[in-house]
Amino acid sequence: MPNIASVLAIETNPNAIIPCVKVNRALWIAASQYSSPFTVDLRFTYQSGGRTVGPVTSTQNLGDFTLDRVIDSQSVDVHASAVAITAPVDPGSTVSCSAKASIRDSDGSKIDVAPAEDSRVVAP
Repeated sequence: MPNIASVLAIETNPNAIIPCVKVNRALWIAASQYSSPFTVDLRFTYQSGGRTVGPVTSTQNLGDFTLDRVIDSQSVDVHASAVAITAPVDPGSTVSCSAKASIRDSDGSKIDVAPAEDSRVVAP
C-alpha cells in the first residue's frame, strides 16, 4: 500500500518541530474541503545536547494542514502545525519521525487508515 502519511522534512526552532508531511491527496481533499475528520498522529525522537529526547507526540486535524504543493496525482506536501518541544533539536542530527492517518467511527473508536510510516530526516 502506498504511504498515506509520512514526514518528508522538518524545520525547527528552540521550542518546536514544524513538520512537512506527504499525505494522500484524496484524504487531504476530504479533510480540507469536505470537513472529513481525519487526523494525523505525529511522533518524533531527536537529539538535544547529545541526549535522546522523546518520543514527542502530536495529533492534528488533517484539514488544518496547509498545502505547500501537489507532488503527483495521489500525494500532496502539506505543513502541519508546530509541535512543542522542551529542548532544542541538535542541528544536523537525525530525527526519527512517524506519521499515521486515522479517523473516528460513529462510536468514537479510532480507525487507522494504514500502518504508521516511519522516516528519518536531518534537522536543519
